[in-house]
Amino acid sequence: MGALGTLNKHAQTKILWVMRDDGEMTEPMNIMLLSALSKENAPERTSYLGLLERDDITSMVRDIMPDIVAGSAITGSQTVYIETFRNLKREFGRKIFTILGGPYCTTYPGVVQDESCLDAIGVFECENAWVEFLNAFERCIDDIHEIPNIITKENCESRLIRCGTSTEISTSHYRDRYSDLDSLPYLDRELI
Repeated sequence: MGALGTLNKHAQTKILWVMRDDGEMTEPMNIMLLSALSKENAPERTSYLGLLERDDITSMVRDIMPDIVAGSAITGSQTVYIETFRNLKREFGRKIFTILGGPYCTTYPGVVQDESCLDAIGVFECENAWVEFLNAFERCIDDIHEIPNIITKENCESRLIRCGTSTEISTSHYRDRYSDLDSLPYLDRELI
C-alpha cells in the first residue's frame, strides 16, 4: 500500500467543493453534475460548497472535516485554487485529499508535478472517472492511480509527456467525452 493508502477513510465520504464566485453566481454546472454523480448510487456521500471569495475555507475544513477537497479551475483562476490548497495542506496535510480539475488542468497537466498541494488532477471529461475515483478512494486508495483521466503524483511519469517546455497527456490514459447524456443524473442544485 502506498503512502496515500494511510488516509483515514470512513463509510460516509465528505466532499468539500470549492469554487470562485464570479460576482454573478453563475451556476457551476460542472460541480453540480459531479456532486450529483457522487451521490447517485451512494447516498451516504455528502457534498458541501465553499466560495473562495466569501467563505473561510480553512474553518470550513475544520468544521466539516471532509475527506476530499475538490475544485474546477479555468486558466487564470487556478492561482486562487492552488493557494487555497497550499494553505489547507499546510494545516491538514494528508488528512485531506486535494483534487483539481477543469480546463486549466487539461491544458497544463504538469501542475500535478509542480504543485505539492495537489494530490491529483482530473483532465478532459471526468463524468466516469469521478465516480470511479470515489469508488476507488473508498475501497483502496492505491486503485485511483489506474483510472483514466485521473493523474496523480504516483502515475504522472507514465501519463504525462514532456514536450520542450510544455507537458501533454498520453492519449492512452484518457477517455473520450461521455456520450450518453440522457443517463446523467439531474444537477445537484441543493449544493448551490
